[in-house]
Amino acid sequence: MAELLPKHQVFIRSIGKQFEVEDATQIQHDEKGEEVGTLKFLWDHCRETDNPNEKVVYLHNKGSFHPSKENDLLRKWLTRAALSEECSNMPISCDVCSWRFSPLPHPHNGGNMWAARCNYIRKLIDPAMFQTSMAQLYHDAGNDAWIGTGRYAAEHWVHSHPTIQACDVSTSDYVWSYKDIPEDMMILSWKRPHDII
Repeated sequence: MAELLPKHQVFIRSIGKQFEVEDATQIQHDEKGEEVGTLKFLWDHCRETDNPNEKVVYLHNKGSFHPSKENDLLRKWLTRAALSEECSNMPISCDVCSWRFSPLPHPHNGGNMWAARCNYIRKLIDPAMFQTSMAQLYHDAGNDAWIGTGRYAAEHWVHSHPTIQACDVSTSDYVWSYKDIPEDMMILSWKRPHDII
């Protein structure tokens, strides 16, 4: 929350333990749930907004099921980037901005936190249907991180439209998984889509 800019409005869907965040609007609390339910709220919002150029930011408690130093570091960079001035002011040539966009092993950003334009989010299929669509496409491949099926479908969803113009702000060597996550402070800087690995 320390990374929030004055322009950010915060809407929370909590899962598990209910909590309150100052200056935030709680939209729903569920005892159990998954990432896809929160993505559905975001997708519905973008479809209903009067401002298709509005930018939305998607954050979650990355690594809460598997606490580790690597998940803590990845969550820090993902949050910092998604809430950054760079992603907040993404150029018109960018639909989705994240810490690191990776085309490998499928188009995604590891950890699945990002900022995006609603006019792009509107092009995506309902996130509640996306996992099923991926399963049909890949003949029930199960949880496959290499193709973005099963539980990995939520990470692939925002980058799934063929017109995607993804940008990232990482200046590190990190590409995907948990290899080369920087521990030290680094500058966030724009990369054009064709600069991305």
